[in-house]
Amino acid sequence: MKMRPTRPGDAATLTELREKTLTALTLAPEVQAFIAHTEPVDERVLARDLVGRVLMVAERPVAFYRVTAQDSATAVLDELFVLPAFQNRGIGQLLFTDAVRQARLAGKTELSLLALPSAEGFYRKMGMSLDLGFSPVAQPEVQLLVYAMRL
Repeated sequence: MKMRPTRPGDAATLTELREKTLTALTLAPEVQAFIAHTEPVDERVLARDLVGRVLMVAERPVAFYRVTAQDSATAVLDELFVLPAFQNRGIGQLLFTDAVRQARLAGKTELSLLALPSAEGFYRKMGMSLDLGFSPVAQPEVQLLVYAMRL
């Protein structure tokens, strides 16, 4: 395994990796529709990231994360995806730990994220807490959980 920074040329590969990961999940139709309308990973998106990393196994990307800056203090873990065949091997934890480290190095003091309820156990294990005071999704039928942690 080797982790490297994301590059502008990774956009199509990361989008495909995200789609393969989401396809393996059993999601309600309204959640699928919401996700389908989220911003695609393209060169413009990658250029504005605070940090992004791709995990390679035998020169093949199997996981990635992207962190953006919400403001001067807060980093947002916009995406963390691991291909289903590589899940439950500690890769998500490795990526999350690196994202936290990179956010700290960038001077951020808080990390936040939106996640599907199916990821709740993972993010709680990583030290995230539910942030009940913030609801960014205008569609009540789409259940996303908001997490935050002090860095």
